[in-house]
Amino acid sequence: MKTRETGSPGFHQALSAHQEAAPLHRRVGPAIAQAVQRQTAAMRTLSARAFPEPASDDVPAPLEAARAQRRHQAAATEAAAPRRARAERATRKEKERKRAAASVPRLGTHRMTRFRDLLRRWSADPAHWGSG
Repeated sequence: MKTRETGSPGFHQALSAHQEAAPLHRRVGPAIAQAVQRQTAAMRTLSARAFPEPASDDVPAPLEAARAQRRHQAAATEAAAPRRARAERATRKEKERKRAAASVPRLGTHRMTRFRDLLRRWSADPAHWGSG
């Protein structure tokens, strides 16, 4: 394949004749040129609406704001985790304490109360009544 630089003299002569007959920048009517300018302006306006530029350098970019918000949420979650774990542990210990207290039969806290309960059990059993 030959390029323009290595083309034959006949090729160069045909190319120059073609470029004179059909110039690269064709003449466009004024109405078409105005329509193209209006369309270009409309496209730029739509582009500016769709992709607005930041108002100033002080305002962080939306991506940076989203990252900062995610970092803040992660820090809050990380700080809340130990508190939540302590609360869960306290709840678990309270349930265990209640379960242990419910499983132990309580005769009474006072020594006489325990004695009275034992005496009632003994007297309620007919094997201890005796015959005499």
